[in-house]
Amino acid sequence: MKGRRVALTGLGCLTPIGNGVPAFTEGLRSGLSGVGRIALFDPAALDVTIAAEVKGFDPESALPAKELRHVARVVPLSIAAAGEALASAGIDTESLSLEERRRIAVVFGTGGGPVEFFEKMYGHWYRGDLKKASVYSIPTGTMGTLSSEISMRFGLKGRSHVITTGCTSSADAMGYAARLVAWGDEDLVLTGGGDAVITPGIMTGFSLMQILSTPVKAHLGPQAGPSTPGATDSFSARARGCSSSSLWKGRARAAPACSPRSAATARPAMPTTASASTNRAKSRRAR
Repeated sequence: MKGRRVALTGLGCLTPIGNGVPAFTEGLRSGLSGVGRIALFDPAALDVTIAAEVKGFDPESALPAKELRHVARVVPLSIAAAGEALASAGIDTESLSLEERRRIAVVFGTGGGPVEFFEKMYGHWYRGDLKKASVYSIPTGTMGTLSSEISMRFGLKGRSHVITTGCTSSADAMGYAARLVAWGDEDLVLTGGGDAVITPGIMTGFSLMQILSTPVKAHLGPQAGPSTPGATDSFSARARGCSSSSLWKGRARAAPACSPRSAATARPAMPTTASASTNRAKSRRAR
C-alpha cells in the first residue's frame, strides 16, 4: 500500500471466548471454546441448538435502559468495543475540541446489522401487537445506523460509513480505513465490525440451506463436558454478537501486539486480524 505509514493504536473486543482484549487474548492462548447451548432464546425447536455467544455482557454498561428498547443488540456490543479501543489508544472523547472530533472517522463493518431487532419487530406485526413495536423500527433497522450510533455516542464528527459485504465486512472495513489514513483522507479512523445474528430466523434459514453441521458428538471446550446441555448436539460455528474495534492512526508508532491473531505493525499492510468479528466466524458446510 502506498502513502503514509499506518499504525494500529488501540484495540477493543467482545467475543465468545472473552470480553475485552486481555480476556480475549487469554482465551486464544488457552484454546478456550466459546461454544455452548444458545441462551438468548429457547433453541429447542431448532435443528442446531448450540452456538458461540458473547457471555457476561451487560448492555446497560454501554447504553441507558430506555435506549436499549429501540436499538439492536449489536449496537451496545459495538459501542462497548469501540469504547475500549478509544481508551486503549489514549483518547478521551469528552475532552476533544470540535475540530479534533471532526478529524476522527468511523468505518464499521457488519454482515447482518440489526437483524435480531427486525425479527422482533416483525413478530409484533404478525401477532398484531403493533403497540409493542418501536417507533424507531425504520432508522434502527438500517445498516447505516450502526456507525451513526457509534459516532453519536462518542461525539465524533468525521465521516461515518458502514461496510456490508457479508462475511468479509469487518476485514473490508479495516482495509478501507487503513487506505483512508494512508492516502491522507483521514488522520484517525475508528474501525472494526460487529454482528448479532444468532436468531431463530437466521438459524432456521441456515438449516434450510444445509450449511450447519449435522448432529455429532461436540465437545464444547474446558467449560463444558458430555453432561453439559447441548454437549452432544449439533455444532454451529456462527458466533453471536461478537464485536470489535480498532483505531488506525496515520503516524509511525508501534502498535500493541495483543496476540498472534490481533497483532499489527506500524506498516500500512493490513493486519492478520485486528478484530474478532462474527463476520470471521462463518458456518461450514458438513462434509
